[in-house]
Amino acid sequence: MFCRHGVAAVAAVDETVTVIRSRWSKRPHAAIILGTGLGSLADEVAIEAEWTYRDLPHFVRSTA
Repeated sequence: MFCRHGVAAVAAVDETVTVIRSRWSKRPHAAIILGTGLGSLADEVAIEAEWTYRDLPHFVRSTA
């Protein structure tokens, strides 16, 4: 992502980080992005915060 799109990609990541930080004050140690077939993993971990793709700028919406 950074190599192909350069500064634009960095700006997109910064915008997404800003949105997350505005809605959650903790500093994450890890993130899990679940996709098709992995949704049941959410039942096995403690979720402190979650967002849908449509809540985050520059995240492509699921086609499922």
